[in-house]
Formats: sequence, C-alpha cells, structure tokens
Amino acid sequence: MVSASIQFVGDPFVDAGVAVLEYRIGKACSEFTPSDLSKQADELEEIYSNRSWTGYLTVHFPNSCWCNATMSADKKKQQRDVLLRSFEAAVLPGRICVYCGKPAQHMADRSTIPLLTGAVTMTAGSGGEPGLAVCSACQYATQFYPLATLKVNGKPLFWWTPQHDWMFSLTSDFAKRVVKIIEAAPDQVPSLKWPSTRLLETAEAVFRQSQASEEQLPLVDLVGCHATNFNSDPDYEEIRIRRGVLEFLRGAQQYSAYRVIRDSAWEKIIPKRGKAATEEEKPDRGRRNFLYEELGNQLRSGADRGINVLRRFFTPQAGREPGVFELACLFSRKVLDMTEGQVEAIKTLADQIAESKKAEKYLGRIFKSTKFKDYLRTLTEISDRMKRADEAPIATETILRAFDLTNEDDAWIRDGSLVRELILLRLIEKIPRERLQSLPEPPLEDIEESED
Repeated sequence: MVSASIQFVGDPFVDAGVAVLEYRIGKACSEFTPSDLSKQADELEEIYSNRSWTGYLTVHFPNSCWCNATMSADKKKQQRDVLLRSFEAAVLPGRICVYCGKPAQHMADRSTIPLLTGAVTMTAGSGGEPGLAVCSACQYATQFYPLATLKVNGKPLFWWTPQHDWMFSLTSDFAKRVVKIIEAAPDQVPSLKWPSTRLLETAEAVFRQSQASEEQLPLVDLVGCHATNFNSDPDYEEIRIRRGVLEFLRGAQQYSAYRVIRDSAWEKIIPKRGKAATEEEKPDRGRRNFLYEELGNQLRSGADRGINVLRRFFTPQAGREPGVFELACLFSRKVLDMTEGQVEAIKTLADQIAESKKAEKYLGRIFKSTKFKDYLRTLTEISDRMKRADEAPIATETILRAFDLTNEDDAWIRDGSLVRELILLRLIEKIPRERLQSLPEPPLEDIEESED
C-alpha cells in the first residue's frame, strides 16, 4: 500500500515534507491514501507554477522541472511524473532507500533532493555511481518541504525535530505564514531577516496555542534548519533550541513582566525623514526581536551570554514590573543551568542586605567592587557590620552557595557577574527606587554587544 510508504524517517528535508502533507491532508501519514497523494501532486504542480515560487525554487531544486526555463515542456512533465507519480516504478536491483530502508526506485541528485551531488558530476557515490538511492515515497515527500520554509537572509529556514507533535505544529505554523507571504507578494518571495527571531516567535506561538487547547507539549530540543541548495554556494546550518530555552519560554508565559520585556524588545521601525510610516514600514512580522536574537546567541555562544540578557532586558524593568527577579531566576535555572539552591542563596543574601537599616550605605560599596575577590570581601564586611548592628549577619555558607563555591579559598568562579546582576535585580525590587538614585552603574567589563 502506498499509504504505508509516506513516513517520518529522521531526515530534515523528508520529514518537513511529510509534516506539510499531514497539515495539508489533515491526516496522519499512516492514513494517507493513493487518492490523497494524487490530489496533492496535482495541487503542488499548480502551486509551483506561480511566478513567485518559480524563482524561490531555484534555491531548493536548481535546474529541476520546477524552475529550469530551458527545459522543454515534455521533459518537465516527464520529470514531474517521476517525482510525484512513480510509486509503482520498478526497484533498482540491490539498492535500498537511504532514508527509510525500503527498496530504492531512483537515483536522486541535487535537482530533486537538496545538497546531493550533481546528476553527472560526482563528488561521492555508492557503487561508483553519482546520486543517492531513494524510494518514490521519500522523493515525493521532499518535493513538499518548501511549502513550510521561510526565506530568511536568502536561504530557506524550516523546522526539524523527531517529536511528532512539535514537528507538526511548527511546520503548520510556517506553512500558514508562507501562504500569507506569497499572497502578499505574488511576483517574488521576499527575504526576511533574523532567523533566531523567526524561530523563537514561532515556538512561543505554538506554546500559546497548546496552552489554549490545554494540550501540554513535551519539552525537547528543536532544530531550525537554515539551508540553501543554490549552485554557487550550497550551505546547511542547524540552529538548535535547547530544551532549557523551551522550558524558560513556557514558564515565562505566566509573568506579565515577561510580556513587557519581550514586547519592548521588538525593533522599532523608524519612518523615512519627512513622511509618516506607510503600511509597509509599520512594525510587522519581519522585524527583529532583540531578546530572541540574544537567546539565539545564547544557544550558540554558551552561558557567558546570560549576563548580557539580564543587563539588557531584565534589569531595566526591575522595580517597575512585578516578578522580574523571579523571571530572571527562571532564565538562570532553565537556560544557564544554575541550581535551585544557588538561586535561593542569591535571594536570601540580597533580601538580608535590603532589609538592613543601613542598606543604602552598603549598595555603593557592593557595586563599586569590580573584581570578584573584592566583591566577596565586601559582602563579608557588610555581614560583619550587620552583626555589630544587632542584625542577622549573612552566613558564610549563604555567600558560598550564592556563588557556587565550595570554600572561601575557592578561586574558580563560573558566573560571578551573573550572580552580581541577580543580586542587583533583587535589591532594586526590594528597595524603593528613590533610595537607589545615587547607586553607581554596575561594572560593565564583561558585557558583550550583540552583532546586528
């Protein structure tokens, strides 16, 4: 049965095509019928005949029947039938499909499946023959993957994950957006920017949809595939969204402070001099979100980016929006892998300082200390002064736990600047802002500016 042939195989291009088909047909792939696939083949031919698609398909399937202007009409029809209507084609002796393991029926090249060798130019090929052995089902599914790709920086951007619910939801969201983009620009598919923004705004939208329907999506790693099959510069990049980032985004939905931080991070559109913003120049879904971009950098650059996220987005809202410190702690735990015990120690330490009668006198000293050892010594001195003032001193154990140290002589500190920023956030929340007017700027030596 053909219906059993279309399946998820673990390859981004094939799986994206299968997810598109599930979205379009409205069935699980195991329930597809020959009639379903025949209808989709006819509709795909109609869609790809659109002028905007003809140009866009050159970065997906160059020199193929979809976009080769020099190919004759007969040859185009012949190749399209091979791609979309060859389920009953004879198998190749001794060959199996590299994607699903079933008997292969075709030797595919880069004009039909991205990032393969050319039809006659071989860089590598099993059995000394150019191309890749595939079955008709996997080849068929791959033809549909462009329908769920956004053109970002000139390259297709699409989703992949082995978790079915996420794969279906994310691909469906992109597919809907592609339809709207094509309707708005029938002559040419516009190129958007900022792949991290495009991915994270979609992931968040899917979270909101799942919460509205009371369907809990599992927390897994997701992959944004940013690839081009263009002849002169084929390229493939994976933008990984770790489970911890998803866990943060899911937990952040309950905080009004997060919505303020996220919404204020959208790039402002500045109209050209001398005229008001037109509809095209008004804020739209192609804008950059600076928070999303920093989270994207976070994924690629490691935990050292965390201090930049806190200082740039969280600290300015501290004391203005309730829950900023809790939100920052959620970010630190889920994205930066800070322990619950460390977060609690930071909170305890900051609260003790804020509740002291001489809190104002301590603040300047705390944030003038630029070196870690000086900062640690300052906290110890503050604790001694609190004790002499008959206030509960800060326990040495609390200081050590806050900085994830094993003892007072431990010289290695992974995220001292991050801890200092969390302490500052908590103090701003606990102490009225009018008492913070003379507070010096915190040290900026390890802020790293983002690239535009």
